[in-house]
Amino acid sequence: MLYDDAANVDRQIISAAMGKQAVIDTVDEHGVRHRLFVVDEPDSIEAFTAMMADKQTVIADGHHRYETALNYWKETQSDQAAYQMLTFVNMRNEGLVIQPTHRLLVDMDDFDVATVLEDLKAEFEITEFAFSSDAKRQQACRKMFEKMQENDLENIFGLYAGTKAFYGIQLKDSKSMVELCPEMSEAGQRLDVNVLHKLILEKHLGICDAKLASQSHLVYIKDLGDAIDQSIAKVDSGENQGVFFMNSTRIEQVQAIAATGEKMPQKSTFFYPKIFSGLTVRKLDIEPIAVTI
Repeated sequence: MLYDDAANVDRQIISAAMGKQAVIDTVDEHGVRHRLFVVDEPDSIEAFTAMMADKQTVIADGHHRYETALNYWKETQSDQAAYQMLTFVNMRNEGLVIQPTHRLLVDMDDFDVATVLEDLKAEFEITEFAFSSDAKRQQACRKMFEKMQENDLENIFGLYAGTKAFYGIQLKDSKSMVELCPEMSEAGQRLDVNVLHKLILEKHLGICDAKLASQSHLVYIKDLGDAIDQSIAKVDSGENQGVFFMNSTRIEQVQAIAATGEKMPQKSTFFYPKIFSGLTVRKLDIEPIAVTI
């Protein structure tokens, strides 16, 4: 859960707690260290509670678990099930990082990148970063990402499809999304993931919402470690037909989407590092039941 506290009230509370010994201190398989500290001073709890009294919160990750918890409470009507353990993070926290999730194309019949790029030219500006040898491949890839990350550029993607080039694909005019998705909020229309899913994957590649949900033609790659190099290698080997590279979703975009009452599209945010699941467990003394999700 995200909240917006410009005063950073939590910073002093957390700093004080970290002056004590951690109750859990472990390293996961990715080499990330997880430490759990307890905040049990009444003054600290009261200060945090007072700060949160007028705050709106946004489910940044785990809305399926939240919906499951609601269903469980409705089924049991138990006071114990009326509460759920959550992690709260200040949007102003410098350690809050959203990593992109890239899209690998798989099992695409008759996929031809030249045809796709030609079709996209009506709505997108295409920039080619060609390379003539493996030695120059990294340079071309770097130039593509530099183009994607230029200041003030919106709705821009990278594409690699096994040819001797990387491509930058930038939306020319937001009117294209307005016309295609008039029911969507302006914040939703300007979101990179929606532009990719609606204007490229669905409109030009035939990957509709149902196929996105079933992941029949996409493999999602979290941007960790050598994920980019692995994605390129899978395309070169023929295992995948292409890969669309994404920029990170900005935290203010998550906030804007939530304010409209819409949900973020799937695989649009990847917060990292994440708190280890299972560090804390809330035991419910309720008879187990079958829950419909």
